[in-house]
Amino acid sequence: MRISRILTGCLLGGALLLACSTFGPLDTQSVPEGPCAVGVLYAAEAEGGTPPKADDKNGGGETGKAESWEFFGKVGYNAEGHKIKFSGEINMRDSQKEPMELLACTPGGKTHETVVSADILPSDLHNALLRAGMNIYPYPGRLAADRQDLLGSRAIVWIIWKENGQEKKLRAEDTLLDTRLNRPMGRWGWAFVGQYETVVDPETGKKGVIYKPNQEKSLVTSYHSPNTVLDNPRSIGAFDSDFISNTAAIPELKTKVTIFIEPATEERIVSENLKDEKGLVDSLKDKLSKMKEAEASEEAMAVSGQLKLAAERVKWLETLVPLAKQADALNQKIQGEINPKINAQTDELAKAAKALDKKAMEKLNAELEMLYTQREVALKELQRAYHYYYRSIGEREAADGKVLKIAAKNQTILDDDVAFYTGKQENVENEFALAKLELRKLQQNAALASTNDPPKQLELKIALAELNRDEKILLGKITIFHLQPQTDAVQSYIKTAEKNLSEAKAKNDDELVQAYQKEIEGHNARLEYLKDRTEALTIRRKTAELECTVEVSKLKGEAATQDLVNQLQQLDAKASLLEKRARLFELNEQLKSVSEDLDLEIQGGGDPDLIKELQQKKKDIEDKIATLKSDIEKIDKSRKEEKPGK
Repeated sequence: MRISRILTGCLLGGALLLACSTFGPLDTQSVPEGPCAVGVLYAAEAEGGTPPKADDKNGGGETGKAESWEFFGKVGYNAEGHKIKFSGEINMRDSQKEPMELLACTPGGKTHETVVSADILPSDLHNALLRAGMNIYPYPGRLAADRQDLLGSRAIVWIIWKENGQEKKLRAEDTLLDTRLNRPMGRWGWAFVGQYETVVDPETGKKGVIYKPNQEKSLVTSYHSPNTVLDNPRSIGAFDSDFISNTAAIPELKTKVTIFIEPATEERIVSENLKDEKGLVDSLKDKLSKMKEAEASEEAMAVSGQLKLAAERVKWLETLVPLAKQADALNQKIQGEINPKINAQTDELAKAAKALDKKAMEKLNAELEMLYTQREVALKELQRAYHYYYRSIGEREAADGKVLKIAAKNQTILDDDVAFYTGKQENVENEFALAKLELRKLQQNAALASTNDPPKQLELKIALAELNRDEKILLGKITIFHLQPQTDAVQSYIKTAEKNLSEAKAKNDDELVQAYQKEIEGHNARLEYLKDRTEALTIRRKTAELECTVEVSKLKGEAATQDLVNQLQQLDAKASLLEKRARLFELNEQLKSVSEDLDLEIQGGGDPDLIKELQQKKKDIEDKIATLKSDIEKIDKSRKEEKPGK
């Protein structure tokens, strides 16, 4: 969080309020009821907005007992136990071993790969979840198939129906089969992730807010989507082939069902898994004792193996409970302590802005910046807690796979999941460390502003110089971590293209040869770009150390050695050259895109104003490229002219 963001938010408050209240959202059914103005700026970021009001109605409970229900459209909410329900029907029972990306959607959604279809508005479900006290995933701008564990409140989802006069109840996860282990999807709940997006009406140019799940019509997904209300909380949601229908567990097609949702803590989710596993142990023990009496030795050996695995899982789940409690405690800290403070301060800031009280605004902005930074620390700590929580689950699944002797390709998938967590562990720790460092910087700057004691000022300035150094080093490490998958992907593309090129040459297909050569050329250019960025970031970590040494010497009234200054200048020049080369690649890519758009508009007799705008954009990029090339030539020439030891 930067102070400029808060000040900008305050200055834009009126405009955002106008966009919401006067112009209205482009999708008028997509925004929850409730406050829109300052909530868009701060409260919505903190808690997903204030829980909206619902229409009071009475509805029958699932047991026939009279209960009081409020309704958001066709979605019911009951305050007793914070229960949510809506009606649907079984849409698909047998996916023919094809992937199932969703558990539930609305008509017109992805009905070709979902178990339940429910004729409700996704934003009504969102409103009911807010009313139940749930909080959405805190980082907007998610991408589809993102390989990450999701923050956001957890929910347990049930499917309830009548069969031969008897009420049946099934955990939603049980309707999907995990193809890796050939057993039902793990019962780890669902993450509340419903996201909004600010868009511009192309006809009026006015801004509006849309609720993304209303566009895609998704309700509950097993495959990660930024356009759903509830999502698979685990990183395995990045893969669309892991789940198929568990046909044996699903009611008949067109069966009328009730989807029943309950907010849940991680501790409850783990405890219920533990209870189920202990029940399985008892059942297997009983079964084994009867088998021994009947001397069913071969079958008894199989049951004995199942019992051993279940007993191991009981011990493991007991170790998972503390990790679940840790995640719950951090969630409570964010939602129960920090967010209410943010919302209260935001309200005060709105009042100060309305009164044009600049002094109060400055004070409140500083306090809000501190609160937002504290929240970011808590969020990164929560992300860290979830990392170890879900890593443990992945490790257990990989161990289960070996015991169950699953297919080699499936075991490889499970082992890769464990490797994924191992590979990102350092980055998880670095992101947490960076958040804590940002908080310390704020605290040190506040302390510096409040003291007039020269020795104390010097101490704080030195501490800030060291924090700035550490910040640059951590940012470099984090950025390199995120660049690596891109580098790996491009190298993989090059190998594939080279193989295709070889085959095309063998067939004497000149057209394909040229196409693959051009493709390889493009991939190699991108690879060089990624290497330049990575090398520049590595050098900047070293320059950060040297810059800190120079700054501390200056603060102490000491002169840095000439060798140190020369070394810093040489490294800075090298990093600057790499950065400019990387920027040149980015500008060339932008130029290609704009040129293509311009050609299409000209060929299609497009809007003259748009053509003029694209022509100007193209010229601006070309000017930047020319300037950048000149800078690169100067740096290159200067470095070549440098003499060793100078």
